[in-house]
Amino acid sequence: MSRPLRTSERRLVLFVGDGLAVTVAVLLALWTWSLTAGFPFGPTFLRARAVWLLAIPLWLTLLVPTRDAGIALDLKRTTRSAGSWFDKLTMSDPSIVDNQPLGG
Repeated sequence: MSRPLRTSERRLVLFVGDGLAVTVAVLLALWTWSLTAGFPFGPTFLRARAVWLLAIPLWLTLLVPTRDAGIALDLKRTTRSAGSWFDKLTMSDPSIVDNQPLGG
């Protein structure tokens, strides 16, 4: 008979899943970039664009609020939480943008 996952185990599973998904997404994006730019996809290409791989820990950190079991199991709340971090990251949230004219 199996027992349900503990909260800490659930968070670990979500963290590993997020890490795999984000890593695959970044690698797929870089592979697509190499195809469209005409560069061979390999270690040299990846080393030249290592900054994109460094974005993976940042994204995993920003996804921390979505790992709460109540949010992770609710698609609407997960999307809202991830979207709010995306807004802050891209500064598209009007509450964090200074609307003052330049020099004013």
